[in-house]
Amino acid sequence: MFYFTRHLLEAVFLNISRTKKYYQLSRGKSLVVSSLLICTELLTLSSSILLDIIAIYFQRKGIPFLRYEFIEMSKTPIQQIDLVLHEGLSLLPSDELKKWKKKYSISIAKKDIHELFLFLKNDIHFLQVHYPNSMGMVRHVLEAFARAAFLFQAHQVKAKNYGVFDQYILRVINFYFVRSHIWALDFSLKLDSLALPTQQMGVRIILNDVPHIPIEHHY
Repeated sequence: MFYFTRHLLEAVFLNISRTKKYYQLSRGKSLVVSSLLICTELLTLSSSILLDIIAIYFQRKGIPFLRYEFIEMSKTPIQQIDLVLHEGLSLLPSDELKKWKKKYSISIAKKDIHELFLFLKNDIHFLQVHYPNSMGMVRHVLEAFARAAFLFQAHQVKAKNYGVFDQYILRVINFYFVRSHIWALDFSLKLDSLALPTQQMGVRIILNDVPHIPIEHHY
């Protein structure tokens, strides 16, 4: 239980443990990124605790809401430093990200989670192909977004075995959780922008600090 909160705390400890090394290798450029990551994770704890408490109600009924949405931080890559200059690194234009957010919001408004999942799957692939050495935080959020969308459908199927009230509450909370990933995208792009100077030095901050998230999970 408290899987969301546990995930955030693991991320805080991991990022704290890597801050000094990144600072040394980047000659101080990485400090703002590490600081913002850690502060954001700490600030999110109040929301995660509330969602985890609500999730316990469903978990005890056999609906694993928030049980499989998160990947253990122990699966994060080893802190690899290639120190190969990547001076040509770039970022996804903010206008393009706005277009992505708009289509995600339309899918959610239509309650078409399958369409949303397909959009996310395609956009993740686009980032993997065109931005393999940057855009790590946006890619991470999109992977988490897609996994949440995939599990949304499984949770709703599971909830059909329970009362109308449980189905309604789960649907509302689940939609809120899925939609929250859209709100995180602008800040994620800002983090990727701040991380770019460090990544251009071959220091893979963010890129090596988040686990790969398989976007499909069956239970």
